[in-house]
Amino acid sequence: MKFIDCVLECELEAVNNVDEDLRQSKQDTDEDHATRLKLLRQDLSSVRNPNKMQAIDIHYEDIVSKGMDKYRTLRAIREGNTKKRVDQFESM
Repeated sequence: MKFIDCVLECELEAVNNVDEDLRQSKQDTDEDHATRLKLLRQDLSSVRNPNKMQAIDIHYEDIVSKGMDKYRTLRAIREGNTKKRVDQFESM
């Protein structure tokens, strides 16, 4: 019985190590993607032509400059009463 427990424990330990390695590599990949996205945004902002921006682009930049995103907007909508939430949702 002790042999089986030892084998099971060793197998679980191996699985846990694989999960940890996978999690670390995923975290590194996410950080790498975030860094590349930030650099790409900087490169593109330098060549952006403000005269060709559409109303939706201006609205998006205004929202981002205020620190809002879709999750904060939806959370703010959920905080009000039902009538207010429906009105805000319909006006989106």
